[in-house]
Formats: sequence, C-alpha cells, structure tokens
Amino acid sequence: MRAQLSLIIAVVGSALITSGAALAADKASSTLEQPASFNATSPPPLTGTKSTKWVNGTAKGKSKFSGCTVQVQLKGTTLPDSNGIPGSGDEVICISDNDVDVNGIPLAGGTILRGEVSGGSVKIKADLAAEGTGCGAVGPVVEYDSRITCYEPDPAYNAAAGCGNPACTPILFASDPTQCACSAAYPTRPGSALIATEGAFFPAP
Repeated sequence: MRAQLSLIIAVVGSALITSGAALAADKASSTLEQPASFNATSPPPLTGTKSTKWVNGTAKGKSKFSGCTVQVQLKGTTLPDSNGIPGSGDEVICISDNDVDVNGIPLAGGTILRGEVSGGSVKIKADLAAEGTGCGAVGPVVEYDSRITCYEPDPAYNAAAGCGNPACTPILFASDPTQCACSAAYPTRPGSALIATEGAFFPAP
C-alpha cells in the first residue's frame, strides 16, 4: 500500500503546490490545511548561482493548478529562445518540492517540468493525470512545505540527476520522458543558474 501511495506523492504535490507564486510585485495568496501526519524531512534549501536573465520587478512569474493540471509561466526574462523540440535539453527546468500526507502516511517527492522559451517567456502546462502519473488516484491528501523553482537549461541534467536518475523513483510523463514525478525523494537540483522561486517581491519605497 505504501509503495502505491508513493507513486502519487509528487503529482499530488505538483497539482497543489501552486498557491503562493507572485505574478504582481505585491500580491500572493495561499490556502491553509492540517496534515494528519508530518514528514520528518523538509525540502532542501535553495543553493547555487542566480540567473542574470531575471530582474525582480521587471520579469514576472506565476503558477496555478486546476485539478491535476499544473501551469507555470515566466515572462519578461532575457532568456534566449529554445528550439521548440521537447526533451532536447534547451528548455527551462521547473522543479516542485513538496511534503504530502496521504491518508495519514507522510511522504516526500516532487515533479520535474520543462518549458520552451520564446521571446523571453516560458509557458508550461501539464495534465498530470493524462501523463500517466496517477494524479487523483488516492486520497484524502494534504500537501504542504511546497515550492516551485525554475532554472536555466541544463543539457546534462536529465541523465545525470533528473528523470534519468533512479534515486527519485521517477514516473515518466507519457509525452516526454525528460519530465516526471519523483515518487520517493525530492528532485535533485540542476547545475544551472536559478531563475526564480515562489515568493512575493516588494520594491523599495
């Protein structure tokens, strides 16, 4: 039973993670819930270099969910255009980290998403149920300690640490095996620069 539940942790978390990202500089919203169990670990801290392709207050981002559909959008960046071919390694990489209570069982995991760049913008839309991840198959579920972070492209990431890494027990997307749900551990970070993470920006007065 635990093994079955672990298969959906990352996809559930991805579908629920998106409440706190900032589109405008001073607006954010979230929901509050009470998990029946608590995971002993927390998502790993953010580390690494920061992208020069993003400027707070100029570039903007948001994320949202509807059922098992997850969307992430970035705009106003100076990222170069990608080639438009999924899984070729030149896409922006967005990672969700989350803890999840599944019917009283605490689990940890996340999701690795990718998006093409065009004119400084990135649009990611993933139907986690259609991708074969098992989203919505088990409940009740409470997701917490969640975060989405986007990184610059990293061509070596997939095989070395992404969906090609067996450590996270990946559930590969049906449409693109370089995107997946990590069902047994938080996703490993790419080696590329961090573009943006969930948060709210308040400019200097």
